[in-house]
Amino acid sequence: MALNAPRYAATEALRGDMRWSTFRERQMKATLRYKVRLERMEGTRLARKVYLWNQRNSRWMKRCMRMINRCNMQIIWTYGRSIEGRQYEYEWRMLHECREGNELDVRKWEKVIDQEVKRVGLSKWRNEMERKSTLEWYREKETPAYERWYDGSLGSDLLFRARAQCMDVNARNYRWSESGSKVCQMCDMREDETVEHVFLECEKYDRERMDMMRVVLTEMGCEMNELVERTGREWMVLLLGLGGDTTEPMIEAVKMFLEKVWNVRSRQ
Repeated sequence: MALNAPRYAATEALRGDMRWSTFRERQMKATLRYKVRLERMEGTRLARKVYLWNQRNSRWMKRCMRMINRCNMQIIWTYGRSIEGRQYEYEWRMLHECREGNELDVRKWEKVIDQEVKRVGLSKWRNEMERKSTLEWYREKETPAYERWYDGSLGSDLLFRARAQCMDVNARNYRWSESGSKVCQMCDMREDETVEHVFLECEKYDRERMDMMRVVLTEMGCEMNELVERTGREWMVLLLGLGGDTTEPMIEAVKMFLEKVWNVRSRQ
């Protein structure tokens, strides 16, 4: 899918729609899981011996500590023993909710690690939503979740662009367009051509908008001539599927609307 959005805004939006985890999250999960395995490994195993001999100074152990602190877990130092005549002073283990790691088996620890790393990733994702003005509507999405609406069609491509506010409208592309203006060239309203203008206001797409709204209002249990009290932001969140009350027929109607709009716009 070609993206013309600012790099980080589009990346966070795509991650939210595909429910991808970052490389750092996957690395944290794998590292902390292996740390738990090493804690429970028999003392005669070579990996266990190397692990104990490098408790304090290895970069891997320091990275583990940073990851544990980032996940708001704790560590506990325990007195060690000698192995084959070589002394080591301490061994540190992971703690969660004031329970020593020995109280949880490996499988339970894996669930705990997944939950804590997911929480850290969710916090970072939400912070990125707040930083990007183009993700204003996207902030209504509670958690990254896979969206089944992307099927490779033009409508699904345009839907993603609309959600991330990276559609090729004049308000975004005016710097390198022939007109050099943010104003919509499709109607006489003299308004900036934004994504919201295309969806809710532009007179050029009244017929296409009517077809879309007929499906949307039917799904909402309303009549076409019935007044629905919603702000422009609330309508955009609903139409783009970023709220909890959007249905699949609504999204399909929105995708059809976007395809028709783009065909009209391309011919113009």
